[in-house]
Amino acid sequence: MTCATFLALLMSFTGVFGLGDDPVVLRTAYLVVACWVGAAIAMLGYAAAQRIEWLRTRFWTRVVGADVLSVVPSAVLVWASTGWFGASFGLEALPLFLLNGLVVWGAFIAAFVAPAMDAAARGEPDPSTAEAPRASFVDRLPPRLRGAELWALKAEDHYLRAITSEGEALIRLRLADALRELGAFDGARTHRSWWVARAAVRGVKRWNGKAALTLPDGREAPISRSYARALRAARWL
Repeated sequence: MTCATFLALLMSFTGVFGLGDDPVVLRTAYLVVACWVGAAIAMLGYAAAQRIEWLRTRFWTRVVGADVLSVVPSAVLVWASTGWFGASFGLEALPLFLLNGLVVWGAFIAAFVAPAMDAAARGEPDPSTAEAPRASFVDRLPPRLRGAELWALKAEDHYLRAITSEGEALIRLRLADALRELGAFDGARTHRSWWVARAAVRGVKRWNGKAALTLPDGREAPISRSYARALRAARWL
Protein backbone atom coordinates (compact mmCIF):
# COMPACT_ATOMS: atom_id res chain seq x y z
CA MET A 1 0.00 0.00 0.00
CA THR A 2 3.04 2.31 0.14
CA CYS A 3 2.84 3.02 -3.59
CA ALA A 4 -0.90 3.70 -3.34
CA THR A 5 -0.23 6.18 -0.52
CA PHE A 6 2.41 7.97 -2.59
CA LEU A 7 -0.04 8.19 -5.50
CA ALA A 8 -2.67 9.65 -3.17
CA LEU A 9 -0.24 12.31 -1.90
CA LEU A 10 0.66 13.24 -5.47
CA MET A 11 -3.00 13.54 -6.41
CA SER A 12 -3.69 15.65 -3.32
CA PHE A 13 -0.84 17.98 -4.21
CA THR A 14 -2.17 18.50 -7.73
CA GLY A 15 -5.77 18.96 -6.54
CA VAL A 16 -7.36 16.40 -8.86
CA PHE A 17 -11.14 16.00 -9.26
CA GLY A 18 -11.66 19.65 -8.36
CA LEU A 19 -10.62 19.03 -4.75
CA GLY A 20 -7.99 21.77 -4.71
CA ASP A 21 -10.21 24.13 -2.70
CA ASP A 22 -10.85 21.59 0.09
CA PRO A 23 -8.67 21.54 3.23
CA VAL A 24 -5.45 19.69 2.45
CA VAL A 25 -5.81 17.27 5.37
CA LEU A 26 -9.37 16.36 4.39
CA ARG A 27 -8.68 15.81 0.69
CA THR A 28 -5.47 13.88 1.43
CA ALA A 29 -7.26 11.54 3.84
CA TYR A 30 -9.99 10.95 1.25
CA LEU A 31 -7.53 10.26 -1.55
CA VAL A 32 -5.45 7.90 0.61
CA VAL A 33 -8.52 5.82 1.42
CA ALA A 34 -9.67 5.92 -2.21
CA CYS A 35 -6.26 4.79 -3.47
CA TRP A 36 -6.05 2.03 -0.87
CA VAL A 37 -9.47 0.73 -1.91
CA GLY A 38 -8.50 1.06 -5.57
CA ALA A 39 -5.25 -0.82 -4.96
CA ALA A 40 -7.16 -3.64 -3.23
CA ILE A 41 -9.55 -3.81 -6.20
CA ALA A 42 -6.59 -3.87 -8.60
CA MET A 43 -5.02 -6.76 -6.67
CA LEU A 44 -8.29 -8.68 -6.83
CA GLY A 45 -8.48 -7.97 -10.56
CA TYR A 46 -4.95 -9.22 -11.11
CA ALA A 47 -5.59 -12.32 -9.03
CA ALA A 48 -8.60 -13.02 -11.25
CA ALA A 49 -6.50 -12.47 -14.40
CA GLN A 50 -3.95 -14.99 -13.09
CA ARG A 51 -6.71 -17.61 -12.98
CA ILE A 52 -8.22 -16.98 -16.43
CA GLU A 53 -6.60 -19.38 -18.90
CA TRP A 54 -6.39 -17.06 -21.90
CA LEU A 55 -5.15 -14.09 -19.85
CA ARG A 56 -2.56 -15.62 -17.56
CA THR A 57 -0.08 -16.83 -20.20
CA ARG A 58 1.55 -13.40 -20.79
CA PHE A 59 2.47 -10.49 -18.55
CA TRP A 60 0.68 -7.81 -20.57
CA THR A 61 -2.49 -9.81 -21.07
CA ARG A 62 -2.68 -10.22 -17.28
CA VAL A 63 -2.09 -6.47 -16.80
CA VAL A 64 -4.70 -5.43 -19.38
CA GLY A 65 -7.18 -7.99 -18.07
CA ALA A 66 -6.71 -6.81 -14.48
CA ASP A 67 -7.02 -3.18 -15.61
CA VAL A 68 -10.33 -3.83 -17.36
CA LEU A 69 -11.67 -5.91 -14.46
CA SER A 70 -10.80 -3.31 -11.83
CA VAL A 71 -11.35 0.02 -13.59
CA VAL A 72 -15.17 0.03 -13.48
CA PRO A 73 -15.60 -0.38 -9.69
CA SER A 74 -12.63 1.95 -9.01
CA ALA A 75 -13.78 4.71 -11.37
CA VAL A 76 -17.41 4.53 -10.28
CA LEU A 77 -16.33 4.72 -6.62
CA VAL A 78 -14.30 7.89 -7.22
CA TRP A 79 -16.94 9.45 -9.51
CA ALA A 80 -19.68 8.88 -6.92
CA SER A 81 -17.71 9.87 -3.81
CA THR A 82 -16.29 13.19 -5.02
CA GLY A 83 -19.78 14.66 -4.51
CA TRP A 84 -19.17 14.50 -0.77
CA PHE A 85 -16.69 17.34 -1.21
CA GLY A 86 -18.86 19.56 -3.36
CA ALA A 87 -17.06 18.54 -6.57
CA SER A 88 -20.06 16.72 -7.96
CA PHE A 89 -19.81 15.39 -11.53
CA GLY A 90 -22.72 14.49 -13.74
CA LEU A 91 -23.26 11.19 -15.50
CA GLU A 92 -21.67 12.63 -18.63
CA ALA A 93 -18.32 12.77 -16.79
CA LEU A 94 -18.28 9.04 -16.01
CA PRO A 95 -16.68 8.01 -19.35
CA LEU A 96 -13.81 10.42 -18.63
CA PHE A 97 -13.34 8.85 -15.18
CA LEU A 98 -13.25 5.41 -16.80
CA LEU A 99 -10.69 6.52 -19.39
CA ASN A 100 -8.48 8.16 -16.76
CA GLY A 101 -8.85 5.07 -14.60
CA LEU A 102 -7.70 2.79 -17.40
CA VAL A 103 -4.51 4.82 -17.82
CA VAL A 104 -3.72 5.41 -14.14
CA TRP A 105 -4.60 1.96 -12.80
CA GLY A 106 -3.08 0.24 -15.83
CA ALA A 107 0.24 1.91 -15.09
CA PHE A 108 -0.13 1.17 -11.36
CA ILE A 109 -0.86 -2.52 -12.00
CA ALA A 110 2.03 -2.89 -14.47
CA ALA A 111 4.57 -1.12 -12.24
CA PHE A 112 3.64 -2.40 -8.78
CA VAL A 113 0.80 -4.93 -8.53
CA ALA A 114 1.86 -7.35 -11.27
CA PRO A 115 5.57 -7.66 -10.32
CA ALA A 116 4.69 -8.18 -6.65
CA MET A 117 1.98 -10.76 -7.28
CA ASP A 118 4.02 -12.61 -9.93
CA ALA A 119 6.92 -12.77 -7.47
CA ALA A 120 4.60 -14.15 -4.81
CA ALA A 121 3.35 -16.78 -7.25
CA ARG A 122 6.95 -17.86 -7.85
CA GLY A 123 7.67 -17.96 -4.13
CA GLU A 124 10.05 -14.99 -4.32
CA PRO A 125 10.10 -11.87 -2.10
CA ASP A 126 8.05 -8.85 -3.18
CA PRO A 127 10.55 -6.86 -5.33
CA SER A 128 9.22 -3.55 -3.96
CA THR A 129 9.89 -4.51 -0.33
CA ALA A 130 12.62 -7.16 -0.51
CA GLU A 131 15.69 -6.63 1.61
CA ALA A 132 19.12 -8.17 1.24
CA PRO A 133 19.01 -11.75 2.54
CA ARG A 134 20.08 -12.17 6.15
CA ALA A 135 22.54 -14.87 5.11
CA SER A 136 23.78 -15.93 1.70
CA PHE A 137 22.90 -19.48 0.79
CA VAL A 138 25.96 -19.58 -1.43
CA ASP A 139 28.17 -19.29 1.65
CA ARG A 140 26.85 -22.67 2.80
CA LEU A 141 28.26 -24.40 -0.28
CA PRO A 142 31.72 -25.99 -0.25
CA PRO A 143 34.39 -23.52 -1.45
CA ARG A 144 34.76 -25.41 -4.76
CA LEU A 145 31.10 -24.70 -5.64
CA ARG A 146 30.70 -21.09 -4.53
CA GLY A 147 31.59 -19.69 -7.93
CA ALA A 148 29.36 -22.11 -9.82
CA GLU A 149 25.88 -21.53 -11.21
CA LEU A 150 23.18 -22.79 -8.86
CA TRP A 151 20.79 -24.95 -10.88
CA ALA A 152 18.49 -26.57 -8.36
CA LEU A 153 17.88 -27.67 -4.79
CA LYS A 154 16.40 -31.02 -3.82
CA ALA A 155 15.22 -31.93 -0.32
CA GLU A 156 16.42 -35.34 0.88
CA ASP A 157 15.32 -36.23 4.42
CA HIS A 158 17.07 -33.74 6.72
CA TYR A 159 19.47 -32.64 3.99
CA LEU A 160 19.37 -30.48 0.92
CA ARG A 161 21.12 -31.46 -2.30
CA ALA A 162 22.51 -28.38 -4.04
CA ILE A 163 22.94 -29.03 -7.78
CA THR A 164 25.34 -26.64 -9.56
CA SER A 165 27.27 -26.32 -12.80
CA GLU A 166 30.39 -27.60 -11.02
CA GLY A 167 28.87 -30.53 -9.17
CA GLU A 168 26.65 -31.05 -6.16
CA ALA A 169 26.78 -31.12 -2.38
CA LEU A 170 24.61 -32.21 0.55
CA ILE A 171 23.84 -29.53 3.13
CA ARG A 172 22.04 -30.03 6.42
CA LEU A 173 19.27 -27.47 5.92
CA ARG A 174 15.53 -27.33 5.31
CA LEU A 175 14.33 -26.26 1.87
CA ALA A 176 12.12 -23.55 3.38
CA ASP A 177 15.13 -22.01 5.16
CA ALA A 178 17.22 -22.19 2.00
CA LEU A 179 14.55 -20.34 0.02
CA ARG A 180 14.60 -17.50 2.56
CA GLU A 181 18.36 -17.24 2.20
CA LEU A 182 18.26 -17.30 -1.59
CA GLY A 183 16.65 -13.86 -1.52
CA ALA A 184 16.72 -12.35 -5.03
CA PHE A 185 17.68 -15.55 -6.87
CA ASP A 186 15.38 -15.95 -9.89
CA GLY A 187 13.84 -19.36 -9.33
CA ALA A 188 10.73 -21.18 -8.16
CA ARG A 189 9.55 -24.28 -6.36
CA THR A 190 8.31 -26.93 -8.75
CA HIS A 191 7.56 -29.59 -6.15
CA ARG A 192 7.49 -29.77 -2.36
CA SER A 193 11.01 -31.21 -2.57
CA TRP A 194 12.42 -29.18 -5.48
CA TRP A 195 13.48 -25.60 -6.24
CA VAL A 196 14.86 -24.72 -9.70
CA ALA A 197 16.71 -21.63 -10.97
CA ARG A 198 15.01 -20.13 -14.02
CA ALA A 199 18.32 -19.81 -15.90
CA ALA A 200 18.92 -23.55 -15.49
CA VAL A 201 15.78 -24.66 -17.33
CA ARG A 202 16.57 -26.21 -20.70
CA GLY A 203 13.13 -27.51 -21.52
CA VAL A 204 9.82 -28.90 -20.30
CA LYS A 205 9.03 -32.60 -20.55
CA ARG A 206 5.42 -33.84 -20.49
CA TRP A 207 4.11 -37.40 -20.40
CA ASN A 208 0.92 -39.10 -19.17
CA GLY A 209 -0.39 -35.92 -17.55
CA LYS A 210 2.89 -35.32 -15.73
CA ALA A 211 5.56 -32.66 -16.33
CA ALA A 212 9.17 -31.93 -15.39
CA LEU A 213 11.80 -29.27 -16.05
CA THR A 214 15.00 -30.43 -17.74
CA LEU A 215 18.26 -29.18 -16.21
CA PRO A 216 21.53 -28.65 -18.14
CA ASP A 217 22.93 -32.02 -16.97
CA GLY A 218 19.84 -33.85 -18.24
CA ARG A 219 18.35 -34.27 -14.77
CA GLU A 220 14.59 -33.70 -14.50
CA ALA A 221 12.95 -31.69 -11.75
CA PRO A 222 9.33 -32.87 -11.30
CA ILE A 223 6.43 -30.42 -11.39
CA SER A 224 3.60 -31.19 -9.00
CA ARG A 225 0.05 -30.05 -9.64
CA SER A 226 0.09 -27.76 -6.60
CA TYR A 227 2.91 -25.68 -8.16
CA ALA A 228 2.01 -26.01 -11.84
CA ARG A 229 -0.52 -23.15 -11.81
CA ALA A 230 1.98 -20.67 -10.31
CA LEU A 231 4.63 -21.75 -12.83
CA ARG A 232 2.22 -21.19 -15.71
CA ALA A 233 1.29 -17.76 -14.35
CA ALA A 234 4.99 -16.90 -14.14
CA ARG A 235 5.48 -18.07 -17.77
CA TRP A 236 7.71 -21.03 -16.94
CA LEU A 237 5.43 -23.42 -18.86
